[in-house]
Amino acid sequence: MILRSLIFCLIASAGFSQQPGVTVMQPSQSTTAYAIDLAGNVVHSWPGTVVPGFATYMAPNGDLVRSLALANPPGAGGGFGGGIERVSWDGQVLWSFQYTSSTVHSHHDIALMPNGNVLMIAWESIGSTGAIALGRNPSLVNTAFWADHVIEIEPDGNGGAAIVWEWHLLDHLVQQFDASKPNFDLPSNKPERVDINFPASNVGNSGDWTHCNGIDYNAELDQIVLSSRSLNEIWIIDHSTTTLEASGSTGGLRGRGGDLLYRWGNARAYGRGTAADQTLFGQHDCQWIAEGRPGAGNLLVFNNGTGRPTGSFSSADEIAAPLNGAGTYDLAAGQAFGPAAALWSGTHPNPLSFFSVTTSGCERQPNGNTLMVKGNSGLFIEIDMAGTMVWSWQNNLSTGNSQRLFKGRRHAGGRTGVSYCGPANPSSHGLSTSILAMGSDVVSENALTLLAEDLPLGEFGFFLNGTGNGVTPLAGGSSGDLCLSTSLGRYSRASEIFFSGDLGAASLQLDLDDTPTPLGRTSVLAGQTLYFQAWFRDTPASTSNFSNAVAVVFQ
Repeated sequence: MILRSLIFCLIASAGFSQQPGVTVMQPSQSTTAYAIDLAGNVVHSWPGTVVPGFATYMAPNGDLVRSLALANPPGAGGGFGGGIERVSWDGQVLWSFQYTSSTVHSHHDIALMPNGNVLMIAWESIGSTGAIALGRNPSLVNTAFWADHVIEIEPDGNGGAAIVWEWHLLDHLVQQFDASKPNFDLPSNKPERVDINFPASNVGNSGDWTHCNGIDYNAELDQIVLSSRSLNEIWIIDHSTTTLEASGSTGGLRGRGGDLLYRWGNARAYGRGTAADQTLFGQHDCQWIAEGRPGAGNLLVFNNGTGRPTGSFSSADEIAAPLNGAGTYDLAAGQAFGPAAALWSGTHPNPLSFFSVTTSGCERQPNGNTLMVKGNSGLFIEIDMAGTMVWSWQNNLSTGNSQRLFKGRRHAGGRTGVSYCGPANPSSHGLSTSILAMGSDVVSENALTLLAEDLPLGEFGFFLNGTGNGVTPLAGGSSGDLCLSTSLGRYSRASEIFFSGDLGAASLQLDLDDTPTPLGRTSVLAGQTLYFQAWFRDTPASTSNFSNAVAVVFQ
């Protein structure tokens, strides 16, 4: 009965204005990810085998995609990582991917793409010799030197994934230290490139130069935003390039290859500002505000506030980047990228009590509130646009005496539709099997998953749909009731038939453009109501049975 408590605590009677839903996160020292409701109750969990490294996200269909702390590469800075996995709602590992060796290592954050691919931040090692050959001042490097790059991976359908696109920071450098080395120029002349000698401090034994810790993808623009903690900047690059184009300065929709399209937070990094112009301080969790939410299209970032002149406190800052009709960003000659300051900034009502040196995140909600997490202590808060705190929750789920978190995201809960015709007749193990619809009921999003739980172990079965909800007792000699009627369709292809395994659970991600009916496969239409149920073999009882049913009205 894993999901029986998945009921949102809206607390409307108290007069609060929280964004309804569940918050999905994974404590840094926990092998389990959790979804909690507004009362702090765990409504679902995804057990694992290793702690995260660090990012954990729930996909629209209820799957969990999380980074894995497989190792910490020799000499590299904190960030752990090394791989990721995608896990279904019922705990099955759908695919996994490792990216770790003596020369490369994924770390910190990932970004889920609409096509199912995943963007990953990773280090690559070139050592002090390689860095000096690219114009790094020898006094600013010891033995190790790790630079960041981005890979895009695509699931291969066989439980793994393959790299399909890459971008490397080392292809987009400038330096004014040594005229005999590549890319010699004033950084102020090349704002689209990153100064390999900034900041002017030694990377130390870790060799971690830019320490990118956040990534997000904008499908409409086909652009990527990255956060570099060491440079106190966020960068935007073009994803419409090929990997070859991404290594140069031409190509892609914007015609600039993999050079930076935009940067913000610390104009000193490219010689067009002073300390007084710095606006970001050790930031994390850069992102575009999602479509349909107040501020959509603007950037949002958790500004940790490390070294902030006005005091040590953290904030969520909204930035209106100067995007133009060509999909690039306006930049006046000799000037820094605008704006001069954040459009909006929010924090705890008592700012100095809300400061996290590391990790942390934020997210704009559909109702205009902003969710924030003080990562180093695991404190979540939700504030409205006026700065009023409308919700808070302290992580108390961690193991190892650590409440630390990387970030978290609020979801509609993943559950849709209305259950009926239940409880189902118990099967041979004495439990009633239940069905849930997880994800989105919006046809255009095509992100709906059916989940059956409390199945007898080790049995096969399949899901059904119908356009009506009539009840037929003990249908077809089964020990259960068929709760569908009119135009019944079976999800009975080899790829759709389920096996309940040792967990007694099964799931199927639907393709709403390929829905079975008696007359063949068809597409679901907005405004249509479908009714779903699970049928399964019950071998110990020498019979079959049904779950209860769920009705989904598609939008």
